[in-house]
Amino acid sequence: MLREDNRGRRILGWWVALALLLGSPAVTAPQADEGFRQARNLRDSGDLDGAGTLLRALLQETPDSGEAHQLLADVLEQQGRTDDARAERRAAYDAGIRQAAMLRLLGRDLISEHAFGLAARVLEQADALEPLAFGPRQGLALALAQAERYDEAVEQLSVLLALAPDEIAVRTARMRAEIVLGHEQAALADLQFLVRARPEDVEYQLLHGKILARMGRYSESISVFEKVLTLKAAPDQLSIARADIGSAHGQMGDVIAAEEGYREALLLDSGNAIAAANLADLLTGEEGRQEAERILRTAMARTPQASLLYYHLGKLQLSQGQAEDAETNLRAAVQRNPGNPRYHYQLALALHRQDKIAEAEEEMAVHKKLLERYRSRSGME
Repeated sequence: MLREDNRGRRILGWWVALALLLGSPAVTAPQADEGFRQARNLRDSGDLDGAGTLLRALLQETPDSGEAHQLLADVLEQQGRTDDARAERRAAYDAGIRQAAMLRLLGRDLISEHAFGLAARVLEQADALEPLAFGPRQGLALALAQAERYDEAVEQLSVLLALAPDEIAVRTARMRAEIVLGHEQAALADLQFLVRARPEDVEYQLLHGKILARMGRYSESISVFEKVLTLKAAPDQLSIARADIGSAHGQMGDVIAAEEGYREALLLDSGNAIAAANLADLLTGEEGRQEAERILRTAMARTPQASLLYYHLGKLQLSQGQAEDAETNLRAAVQRNPGNPRYHYQLALALHRQDKIAEAEEEMAVHKKLLERYRSRSGME
């Protein structure tokens, strides 16, 4: 069999057909090496179809050839057949290929598939073979954070910031990882950089205020949230700022100012879950409880995915002796956010009130397990 590339050179491929016809032996190691050489020549000369055909013929005889899978992935990538290229890279990896360039591409593939734990492992292998450039290292940091390996993510992001200290996306990612780790001071330092760089960015200002409040610096946080009210913010962002002002006042013991903040927040966005839940907690007496339920149900109609609302409604119903209704809403809260230990605790109480002892004990066990996890690592709600 003869094949010409686009420069008129004749590439001998007779041995592939001969091996297929004779059946035994299939393809010897020297023949495979020659096949790879010819495939690379075809690829480099632009004959991608020819290279693909040759590599598939090789794979029919040696399906576990990692090199063939790797080369075919490269050809398919150049042809724009992204999904097929990804599959071939996975096959090459499974066959034992550990080549830095391929590992970087495979890591990218895995990130796009949200397989973050695998992506981190593959990109770490690539880094060990050949230090990652800025882009792939940023991918590694993302994968580490998404895999909840936050300490290592911060380490990688710090390496990147040493190279490019003004990179906003990288500093934002490090700040968010620091928040999850409970490193408030480090997160605050990054946020202060970000709000200086982008003073009109509402999201950065809101996070700045939240971090200050989390650190107990309530007066400062109120000043930041009041600044948000002067920016070109969306109604839901203004509502968040108003609710956070209310929360800060509440932490300082000013219940009247707290209630005012929550009510103003709900006027801007009746679906603001935090404002609705916190205001419901402040309302007392029979009329107050009735208003609290109306506020929570109104917010639930606007934001039915907000687990906090179901939790507070269930807790309110439980306080009124409505254990069965409370169970329904607390189960809805757990379904929407199974990782919150408070939800499991209140559900256990509702079940116990109905003498569902075994189920109550199961929920209490989950509560204790999650509580230990949260004690070892704090995060911002």
